[in-house]
Amino acid sequence: YTCLHENLFHYLCEDNGGAVTLPAARGDDAWKVYFNENPEEIVDEHFHCLSTKYLCAGVPAVMSTLLANINAYYAHTTASSAVSASDRFAASNFGKEKFVKLLDQLHNSLRIDLSMYRNNFPASSAEKLMDLKSTFLFENCYELYNREFQLSAATMWSLFAVDMKYALEEHEQHRLCKSSAYMNLHFKVKWLHTNYVKDVPPYCGAVPEYPAWFEPFVMQWLNENDDVSLDFPQLKTDYSPQFQKSSEHALFSNSVVDVFTQLTQCFDVVSKLECPDPEIWKRYMKRFAKTIVKVLVAYADIVKKEFPEHLKEEKVACILMNNIQQLRVQLEKMFEAMGGTKLERDAADILNDLQQTLNNTLDELASMFAISLETRITASVKELGDLLQKVGGGGVPGQPQPPAHHEADEVLRPLMDILDGSLTMYAESCEKTVLKRLLKELWKIVMKILEKTVVLPPMTDKTHLSAEKSLSPKQCAVLDAALDTIKLYFHAGGNGLKKTFLEKSPELQSLRYALSLYTQTTDTLIRTFVTSQQNQVVAANDLKWVIQSGMFRPFIEVNLIGPHLADKKRKFATNMVSATEQMDLFELHVCIRDYCFAREDRLVGVAIMRLSDIAEQKFDNQGSCACWLPLGTRIKMDETGWTILRILSQRHSDEVAREFVKLKSEMRSEAPIGTPGPS
Repeated sequence: YTCLHENLFHYLCEDNGGAVTLPAARGDDAWKVYFNENPEEIVDEHFHCLSTKYLCAGVPAVMSTLLANINAYYAHTTASSAVSASDRFAASNFGKEKFVKLLDQLHNSLRIDLSMYRNNFPASSAEKLMDLKSTFLFENCYELYNREFQLSAATMWSLFAVDMKYALEEHEQHRLCKSSAYMNLHFKVKWLHTNYVKDVPPYCGAVPEYPAWFEPFVMQWLNENDDVSLDFPQLKTDYSPQFQKSSEHALFSNSVVDVFTQLTQCFDVVSKLECPDPEIWKRYMKRFAKTIVKVLVAYADIVKKEFPEHLKEEKVACILMNNIQQLRVQLEKMFEAMGGTKLERDAADILNDLQQTLNNTLDELASMFAISLETRITASVKELGDLLQKVGGGGVPGQPQPPAHHEADEVLRPLMDILDGSLTMYAESCEKTVLKRLLKELWKIVMKILEKTVVLPPMTDKTHLSAEKSLSPKQCAVLDAALDTIKLYFHAGGNGLKKTFLEKSPELQSLRYALSLYTQTTDTLIRTFVTSQQNQVVAANDLKWVIQSGMFRPFIEVNLIGPHLADKKRKFATNMVSATEQMDLFELHVCIRDYCFAREDRLVGVAIMRLSDIAEQKFDNQGSCACWLPLGTRIKMDETGWTILRILSQRHSDEVAREFVKLKSEMRSEAPIGTPGPS
């Protein structure tokens, strides 16, 4: 019988030119049919016959399907039977011993033929390549046969790896294909290794070498992806009044979605490579991080460059700021997708730096937006100042003032009219993070304008002081109450800025400090000035003096400066100082002047001598001490000194204040060219 069916099979193959006549049947039961109707009735032992012709085109696929179905048949268990597939197979009349022998022979033949796979399965034949894939048919009979046939995969991979490595090295030099073709090949090689090689000795547990073959081509693909990702066509439509937001409830536009769609697609492709080499994966992530930086920085630069053109369209400006904030949000998500805290340090540092760059960009945009409102805010604050001047009631500096909330509400009206409408629109148009940044910038501007416009007199520069307006203690109390109202407005019941931020902001502290100085007595202000201004004179070497009249008549003027001197002589005489006063509250203001008849004496130089420093000197027998005083052209002050000076400049009826302001604001003026004098 066996001889008969083998001869029939041989005859049918020879009659077909040496090739196996494969069935034309299709469908789930097609594997049961291997010959035409008449031979099928005679031939029954198909697998043995097919194994003799397994190198014929299409036969490996048929054999693999046949084995899979035999295995599935015997591996099927029922509720009443938990017998293994192998035992069920052995108990059948299939002929296990003969079948096992057949598989052993086939396996040995496969090993030999795979070692010459270049000849037996040439790449020029699509059919033979499919046959090569089907030679891994032994995975279909593991349960049935209870043995592993993996040596064929290991043998083929070792030979295939050599060919692939050398071929890709050549392609690296000449780039004969598009980067997408190399990426597709990478995925196919990865599939082959994952399914048939990864668990086979000696490759089991080892880092495979195939990612290194493809690394140059993956990098090439990432480089090319930069150019694609840098195209922002949607960004242009963001500036149109009719531009499309990304969704009904979103406050950012489609251009942000487009940017991250492209970046996400790129990352998904690289991720699906499932690179098993950790070092190569780190390099991929570092390179991709640079792509993200290039794309997002380019986007942010475009927005920053064109942002000033859209400041008048406040809603568009808000959307553009929202876009930058959304870049930060999506960047954080991308960071997490790339590994988060487990991401390689170099890549993580690159993305963290980028996050800070975007943060700074958002701050710049918020600042530009707030500055664009400065003119309107200044006008309203000036109107506020005019209303404040109309508040009646004087009061004495240094004395507590009654509450002034009613007057404060009236005074604030011009400013609140602007803020109320604007902040409502910003709250509707801005992301919460953007809104808070914008509020911070507006808060700073409002506080600064209030200080420079209302609290302190206007100054074009620090060489001349003007004092057109003077605030009474009552007006200071009204303004202080107004600050509390503004602070509550910016806090917005918890939806705006935090109270701690508002209280600790340098701008509010500076304004309140100026107000606190405003209500202090002249003596207290002078005391503060003397104790805070430690280095008032910067020595000027080689001071040249121009003599216009031909005569140089220098004299020294000494002014005693300090508290409680209103009823005492303050020029030349220093013996009027009470011994009970603190020496560090007083100083000698020394001026070198050139005497001029019938006009004001000209200042040659100025020096400061602190009484506490004199007290520390060793006096001679006559009660005098000698020291060098550096001469300067003017007094040097910090902001506190200038603030005190500007406040005192408004006290026109206070002789001590007027005298103090004149001394501290006076500076040497260079005379026209004349006869050179001593230096």
